[in-house]
Amino acid sequence: MEKFFIIPGLAKAGTTFLFDSLKKYPIFFNIPKIKETRFFTKNDSLKNLNSYWMNADLSKWFLDINPGYLNVGSPCILNMGRALKNNDVRVLILLRNPIEQFYSMYLHILKGVKNIESAQSVVNFHFYSQKAVKRIQFFREEPIKLLIEIFGATNIHVITQKDVFTQETFDFISSFLGIN
Repeated sequence: MEKFFIIPGLAKAGTTFLFDSLKKYPIFFNIPKIKETRFFTKNDSLKNLNSYWMNADLSKWFLDINPGYLNVGSPCILNMGRALKNNDVRVLILLRNPIEQFYSMYLHILKGVKNIESAQSVVNFHFYSQKAVKRIQFFREEPIKLLIEIFGATNIHVITQKDVFTQETFDFISSFLGIN
């Protein structure tokens, strides 16, 4: 039985920080080749596991962090349910205050401006435009309910972006996964 620690979260909610912190502990985790494998976007079984996690050790937790897993309408969560049936699964969902997330995403977009055309798209970016709201997509009730239905409420935990940076969060993760 494989053990999976899945961290879906919103963009700009601390997933990269958490990945960078947890990958320092290969004694506990099978670390993927890249942070956002999108494994369950493409797979509803575990047959391609070694393509994403090389030299995996079944006694360790498979670490899978991907903000895209919470996208409304995505097949990811159903794929997880099919692939991870009869496996040990823990899910830590990262959320963020929508206004702070929105502003952070805006700054992230500004950082990517490299030419006049992309600058024009930022000028046309309005915080309350339909395009902006769709880009952030901070309404996640449906995917979270589905995760709870598939994996059970005791295997799901939610933290906010501000909590990601605390020692208490890392203590909780250790307890949640049963590692020291």
